[in-house]
Amino acid sequence: MPSVDIITTGRPDLTAYAGEYGYLRGTRLDDEPRYRRENVRVEFLDLHWEEPDFEGLLEAAEWHRPKYAVAGDYDGSNYEKVNDRARQLAEYAENVIVVPHHDGDLEHAPEWCVVGYSTPSEYAATEIPIREYRETSHDLHILGGTPHLQHELLGRLWVENVVSMDCNSHHKAATIGAKAWYPDRPHWRKIGPEGMENAVESAYKISVTNLNMDHQRRGLFPATDGGSSRYIETGTERSGGDDR
Repeated sequence: MPSVDIITTGRPDLTAYAGEYGYLRGTRLDDEPRYRRENVRVEFLDLHWEEPDFEGLLEAAEWHRPKYAVAGDYDGSNYEKVNDRARQLAEYAENVIVVPHHDGDLEHAPEWCVVGYSTPSEYAATEIPIREYRETSHDLHILGGTPHLQHELLGRLWVENVVSMDCNSHHKAATIGAKAWYPDRPHWRKIGPEGMENAVESAYKISVTNLNMDHQRRGLFPATDGGSSRYIETGTERSGGDDR
């Protein structure tokens, strides 16, 4: 059965709930101090794409000793710089991810690195044909995207090539709009009436429960003892949201 490390990022109190289901917890570097204050070591570390602070990332990796860390994105001229950072991170992280974007980038990725697939978003995307990712000898990590888009990509990239993926969209939907994720359309649905107490926490927990059942159904995730044995459908208001 295929098995993929599925990483959830965001607030420590919310990702703790996902951790009960066996999901790995991660954070972007600018949010990392919240985890350290609570003495929580994460399994995934990423740079802030607008303000990449590699020295800060290296120091955080030394403290957390994560399973995955992102060394950086190739821009067509910084291969040696990113690869050197990857070598430094490898001292503390079990797996180091480099992220290609353009034709020719893949050939510069060290054989021992995991290659990140940059999911199309408002922040970034890859221009490399998906067949080149399927044909590479590297393990793959899916960077970001909505759960339903990630599921589509798993099929296109071939799930046996993918070792891990990270997702923040259900955290964002919960904390910004009190919306939860569902496997059927509309994927995003607002939880409860306006001003509902604990709406953010409820939305996030519904998303995690539904995601866990969906990942088990797809054979991506082993059965766990956590949570419900069925999709949660109650107390929701259907909302269009982002159904990509």
